[in-house]
Amino acid sequence: MAIQVVSGLWMAHLLAPDFSTWLSANTLQGKLIMLKLILLAVTVLTALEARFRLIPNLSASTLPAMARRIVLVTIASVAFVIVGVSFRGGLLA
Repeated sequence: MAIQVVSGLWMAHLLAPDFSTWLSANTLQGKLIMLKLILLAVTVLTALEARFRLIPNLSASTLPAMARRIVLVTIASVAFVIVGVSFRGGLLA
């Protein structure tokens, strides 16, 4: 996860060296970077919450809660792919 975060931030820096453009909704590139940062935050926060709050107390009764986290991360992962393809003129361009 740490490698994903660092490499994602590095790639955003290569695409838009000025940090202010990362959070700008004025350009398509700014919107896509902002969307990827939001997806990254959702993924990291879900993983941390599951790791420190849910997994230590995992039992048959908490499996549905774990399943919801897995579904959320899966949806975020698919969205990552869609947004990533959009940088090269894909679906959202």
